[in-house]
Amino acid sequence: MTSRLVVIPARYGSKGIPRKVVRSLGGEPLISHCLKAVTAPLIGADVVVSTDDPDVVDLVKAIFPSVTLLARNPDLCGDSVTLDAVVYDCASRMIAEGRPYTSIVTVQPTSPFVRSESIREAFEVLESGVADTVLSVKREQKLKWRIKEGDPIPLYTERVNRQYIEPEFVETGAVIGCTSICLSESRSRIGKRVRLVELSGREALDIDDPLDWMEAEAALGQRRIAVITVGSVSNGMGHAYRVATIASDLAAHNLQFFCAQTEDLAINYLRERNYPVTIYESRDELMAVLRMFRPDVIINDCLDTDRQFVETQKTIGQKVICFEDLGGGARVADALINELYPPTFDHATAYSGPAYACLRDEFFWMRPTPREERKGILITFGGADEGNLTLKCLRWLRGDQRFDGIRKVVVLGKGYRHWSELEHWMTLEGLDDIEIIRDTRHMSQLMTTVRVGICSGGRTVYEYFACETPTVVICQNARELTHLFLKDVNGVRNFGLYADYYRDEFLSAVLALHDNDDEAGHAVASMDSARIKAGRGRIRHLIVSDTVSLPR
Repeated sequence: MTSRLVVIPARYGSKGIPRKVVRSLGGEPLISHCLKAVTAPLIGADVVVSTDDPDVVDLVKAIFPSVTLLARNPDLCGDSVTLDAVVYDCASRMIAEGRPYTSIVTVQPTSPFVRSESIREAFEVLESGVADTVLSVKREQKLKWRIKEGDPIPLYTERVNRQYIEPEFVETGAVIGCTSICLSESRSRIGKRVRLVELSGREALDIDDPLDWMEAEAALGQRRIAVITVGSVSNGMGHAYRVATIASDLAAHNLQFFCAQTEDLAINYLRERNYPVTIYESRDELMAVLRMFRPDVIINDCLDTDRQFVETQKTIGQKVICFEDLGGGARVADALINELYPPTFDHATAYSGPAYACLRDEFFWMRPTPREERKGILITFGGADEGNLTLKCLRWLRGDQRFDGIRKVVVLGKGYRHWSELEHWMTLEGLDDIEIIRDTRHMSQLMTTVRVGICSGGRTVYEYFACETPTVVICQNARELTHLFLKDVNGVRNFGLYADYYRDEFLSAVLALHDNDDEAGHAVASMDSARIKAGRGRIRHLIVSDTVSLPR
């Protein structure tokens, strides 16, 4: 026979939200959330529900048959009746039946996120003998004021940052516990010796009004999302940039990044933006830390995965999503997203093409500069520029007098490996009309101020597109040739893999887009940036929704 008693008060007459405790929150009645917590085996308590509501009676009988129902006396149902009187009545009636309770804890049905662990902690504090009363509280560190005789009076002596304010603790109402001696002697749950159980996050939420209910619904939709990514000289930074952009749209969710210790650029980039990063040394260690995190969703933006890798992840999370994955793992993932290329195999939940473009924030909010205010050419092959197309294009432009005096801006990626060769060539040529930028955080500002962009067949094309900048493409590798967006109809001149034979045609195309406003205008008219910008919303839906279904 247990010495613990939990009392749940469930009165009919809720005013703020009528019929509150039986209304559906997250697909089940509000009261059932706390009943799940208090009936957990780790608590080991008898549970009673005090109510005057026949719907509560029917609900508890149907879903929680082990819970005792106590009909509340009409004298204890008024708005002015305190819960102390209700709890005293319940405890007295149960003890009169021969139950030797030593600790009584009240749990409010309006606190749907209270955890079994917090309730157990309250019982354990009472049973330790150090307290007559245990209260659940939430920490507040805020600058506060009080109105005195009509005037606002500060409750602080100096204005300091929040972390330096002496913390205060506000009762949440979720859990109030007391010893049976305290309750029987004073008919109050508040004794002389009080201890606090601190709740944080959504556990501290108490639903009093419709705004609280909205917050609770939003909290139920929160996902724990694990993001595995790469970023180094060898792997480039495209993957890290994308997941950081995705994270920007998931502020309401709990994200944790995971990077192998070799991915130093991604680790630094994410930590500079104050994202939490867990570093691992091996696959076994990665799976171990994933299990500790207990994710709802696992995102792989880490190059090609193998089947076993993803199948193991599916035993950890409810959903696994892969980006730009050509490995065997992509075949068993719940969703495969590739903004650049179509899947190389049939996949029931493969989402590809510009509808799933993931523009960084700077491109998402940027407004294109008018054509008449733009000057010059921007060359950016990003990443490691494996074919050193930067230097090859510069040599072509340098060898054509038509480009003399035209502004030329070059942005090199963090992984660019040909700097000594490029620097040597520029020194020999004595160039003074080329501006070299070795990495930048403001790419959109450059892209929207030039008249023509030159790049490879990757996601940079989407960025030029968002800036409404006519673009000429030379592909780095055969995979980029499958990028179906690289067409004239989208304002893009695509020359495929680098070859000397199309040098003159390439230069003529660049010059025409630079000098000929009609030709450039035709290219810009094909650019619908809203179509590209909608991609982030589609990606977010796939990540946070309960299913992975979305019109293609």
